Amino acid sequence: MRYIPIHTILKVLEDYNSSFGGMRTVPDVIGELCDSAETVCEEFANPLPESASDLQDEEFIRLFSECLFPADYLIYRNYKDLWRIDVQADYKSELIYAFRHLNFARQQVHIHNAFEITYVFKGHCAMCFENDRIEMREGHTCIIAPISRHEIVIDDPDSVIINIGVKRKSFECAFMPIMLQNELTTVYLYTILYQKNMPNYLYIPTENTRAVRDQLKQLICTAHVRDPYSQSSAVSQLGVFFSMILKNYQDTMYLYHYGNPTIRDDYMALLQYIQNNYTTVTLDSTAKFFNYNKTYLSRLISRLTGKSFSEIITELKLNKACSLLLNSEKKISEIAEICGYTTLDYFSKTFKKYYQMSPSVYREEKII
Repeated sequence: MRYIPIHTILKVLEDYNSSFGGMRTVPDVIGELCDSAETVCEEFANPLPESASDLQDEEFIRLFSECLFPADYLIYRNYKDLWRIDVQADYKSELIYAFRHLNFARQQVHIHNAFEITYVFKGHCAMCFENDRIEMREGHTCIIAPISRHEIVIDDPDSVIINIGVKRKSFECAFMPIMLQNELTTVYLYTILYQKNMPNYLYIPTENTRAVRDQLKQLICTAHVRDPYSQSSAVSQLGVFFSMILKNYQDTMYLYHYGNPTIRDDYMALLQYIQNNYTTVTLDSTAKFFNYNKTYLSRLISRLTGKSFSEIITELKLNKACSLLLNSEKKISEIAEICGYTTLDYFSKTFKKYYQMSPSVYREEKII
């Protein structure tokens, strides 16, 4: 396997832009550099420490730029004027791989066989996706589903853009702990992003907080360690990153779904409304709040979630009830009222239907 330091590739691209005012493709630059033995490394070396706890941002950028770009890592295929970038067979064991994006690189529109997370660590970039163009600023994140046509443009030398490639199975593993909370919007986002052969992306205009940056720095340091345990740890850290952005920025995220480009904010707001008001909300009141026809709303909710309105409400109420049964000393009658049930008898019957045991038995067995 041959490697080239990222800062070497960056230098070639920046010099070309300074001299000719244009951009070059990565395959062209790598091909040129591979012809010179001085720029090629035959053995892998990792300049990043295993822990990023004491790593300041500028030092991280410097070390990240010294990381080696595997010259034979990515396969560039041109199919009907569309670049497809695949991972070499030798690297298919890697669950997550992270690189600093190459400034002044002319990517052209391309697709991947993995999820791609783009994070603006410093500066800015433009993300071109299908018919959209997004100007991303510091702290902004974009999660791109596989087989989605896109291009990233960085037209200044100081911006630092992080790209993280995530295999489908790794993405699923990172997202699963979050899915256990059964948040409607989270389940919906995962379902849309994970659709095969359907271009989608999730854009999150996150603030450039220290917590988010530090989490990504640690994820990248971990992913660069060459052993299976570190790769598994990196997947877990990615799950923490997902949790952070979903928890803090769900109200501002933007979803593009190729199958229905009009989804965007309205559907997210609808699911959040149901999630936040499930103890009192009805199909009639929800339809009135969003000015929807009741029949249309019922079909829409079923299409978005795969469940009926009543099934969603029941699941949300019972999930809350289970949490209170296990994590509080409240009486069962109090729990029934908190979860939106008007009578204890109806709550008990509904609970037993779903869990094949009464609330009191559930509390006793699960706590033990």
